[in-house]
Amino acid sequence: MTKTVEKDLIIIKDGVSFEISAMAVVVTMADKIPYFLVMRTFNHIYDFPKGHVKVNETYLEAAIRETEEEVGVVLSKENLLTEIPGFSYQFNHETLRIDLIEFHDRFKAFQVKKEIYAYLFIVDGFMPTIPNHDEDIEEVLWVKASEMNQVLSYKNSKDLVSRVMTFLNDHSFLGGE
Repeated sequence: MTKTVEKDLIIIKDGVSFEISAMAVVVTMADKIPYFLVMRTFNHIYDFPKGHVKVNETYLEAAIRETEEEVGVVLSKENLLTEIPGFSYQFNHETLRIDLIEFHDRFKAFQVKKEIYAYLFIVDGFMPTIPNHDEDIEEVLWVKASEMNQVLSYKNSKDLVSRVMTFLNDHSFLGGE
């Protein structure tokens, strides 16, 4: 029996790697207070589950798959509230503070440009989690909305929280507080 290996949706051209990733912003409500599912990597980066979109996979399917792979939470399309405007960024060996050859060996390019598609999911209660150490995930936390700016490592993810809070308020999840 042969196993089909699905390739990541990455295009490399003229030394630049163009990558597409999908992110799941998972929230649960407790007494009208939102709590976010956050993962911490072994190098102490706090962020939402995300990863490369595979060839022949939708962005939404990738967000669902990556969440299960990285933190053990099984989502479905029924948990989806909305797509959140995502973001893009780029980096190179200087950004990661590694040698140019090591960077090229790892990414097969001299610069990486990433486009992130983000989706907001809601779940019932604080679902149990399983950090995937093979994916470099050390811990998974449920973090209160008011603490997210202190916890998250990246400005782009903090901006997503702001958009999520606006959405939750506009759709009466917060009870107008």
